[in-house]
Amino acid sequence: MSKPVFGTAVRKTVDPRLSAPEKKIIAILRQARQENSRVNVKSLMRQLGTSDHQVRFYVQSMQDKGAPVCTTAHGVELAETAEQMAAQFERMQQHAIGELARAYKIKGSRLTERSFGQIRAKMERAMEPAEIRA
Repeated sequence: MSKPVFGTAVRKTVDPRLSAPEKKIIAILRQARQENSRVNVKSLMRQLGTSDHQVRFYVQSMQDKGAPVCTTAHGVELAETAEQMAAQFERMQQHAIGELARAYKIKGSRLTERSFGQIRAKMERAMEPAEIRA
């Protein structure tokens, strides 16, 4: 059996850093899990009364805050296992690689050791806490 994510796969308490809409998404995802049903972005749009873009923003914000929220081909769900979070990481990494490759194709240049170094430095700066970057 896999170890749960974040101590418990789904926290018993909601992270206080989450906004009200994000807390509502957590509640919707918990209920869907109990009902063994799936939640997609369109259903979250309807339930939150907001746009596709805003729902995706909330999901990304929740992930940035450490919430075990995964996006799959089937929709949005709460991770229960380390394997689910690893799969989410892999999907995010593949997306980032694809976007980076696309950017270099548009630019019409090749990835070199120097450009890899520049990308690494930018990623390291992006991963620093905001108060350090300021």
